[in-house]
Amino acid sequence: RRRQRQMCIETGSGLINLRKIIAEGIAAALAIDVAPTYNILDELGTVLYTQRLEGIDFHDLYSMVTETPYKSMGFGTGCLSLNEPADVVVWELEDDIIKQLRSIHSSVSQPPISLIIHALVSGHTKVKNLYVGGRAIIRDGVPAISQSEVDKAREKVHQAIRDLYGELFSL
Repeated sequence: RRRQRQMCIETGSGLINLRKIIAEGIAAALAIDVAPTYNILDELGTVLYTQRLEGIDFHDLYSMVTETPYKSMGFGTGCLSLNEPADVVVWELEDDIIKQLRSIHSSVSQPPISLIIHALVSGHTKVKNLYVGGRAIIRDGVPAISQSEVDKAREKVHQAIRDLYGELFSL
């Protein structure tokens, strides 16, 4: 079993060969360090686009946004198992995009995960269920928590921003 090395590579506007880094045993994770409204799917799409010529493996790409970040931050294994911390999003793929992606990829031997990732980054999905810390936040596409809880959480975020940046940046 290969020992995995961990390191932080910040590329700015540069490009790296992820396939080579992963082959060297470095655990590559995809993360964001900006506003909480930033969507990880946008970042996933950027990696997919910039790494297309390098032939990034879709299973590696999936691990970069699931298992690897959890492991690298010491939160657990990043796998869904009993007594393991996890936030879970269940996405519903649009029927049209599934048909389009299957026809596009039918001539190429692509794993099903590639179809799912393409659907996610192209915006042809919607959140069906969302669980954070084991608690249902969205169930069957509708909020499972009260508006007052949402308002309280929003106020806590606004207060944290005010504490960090002052009134100038309050929302």
